[in-house]
Amino acid sequence: MALFWLTYRVTGSSTAMALVGTAEYVPYLIFGLLGGVLADRFDRRRLMIGTGLVRMGAVGLVPLLYVTGTLEAWHLAAVALVQASASAFSCRHAPPCW
Repeated sequence: MALFWLTYRVTGSSTAMALVGTAEYVPYLIFGLLGGVLADRFDRRRLMIGTGLVRMGAVGLVPLLYVTGTLEAWHLAAVALVQASASAFSCRHAPPCW
């Protein structure tokens, strides 16, 4: 939700918000089944740590870009895409995870 709010605040465009929303939900459609299979085959703890680090790195770029004044809508869409792709491979959707 914060990405949507920030997208509107940076751009003032509802079209940019739709772009970020699309980038956030399409990876679940593409990688959802594959992510579930991999979550069952690999060590779930390492998979959660790895996907968490990827999401942390992607989201960590947003404040850096905002402070430097270079944040644009495509940056937020890319962050949403990376974050959702990593979440699709996380086992948080398939309890029990440990």
